[in-house]
Amino acid sequence: MLTEIFEQIKQQEEMAAQLVQKARAEARDILKGVETAIAEEERNEMQEQRAALQQHLENTRQDFAKQLDSVMAAKRKHESEAIEACRKNMEQASDWIVERVMQHGTD
Repeated sequence: MLTEIFEQIKQQEEMAAQLVQKARAEARDILKGVETAIAEEERNEMQEQRAALQQHLENTRQDFAKQLDSVMAAKRKHESEAIEACRKNMEQASDWIVERVMQHGTD
């Protein structure tokens, strides 16, 4: 009878060892699954951040292009006004020169 009890204990210990091994294997599988899910989530997060950054950069580039166009248009307008003012001054100067020549002759 004692042998039977030891045999049962041995069988129970073997069953317990198998259960422990099975539980460890399941835990490893669960851990691998969690690690895989975390890695996938991190990749997705990085892709989202990269896309958001690219969109921000594109928006900034477009804003800069608009500002540059505005500045260049203002510069062209200012240059055009300056050229027109020079033309008027040139006409006045040539009129003044002709008037002076006519008044004083070629003394």
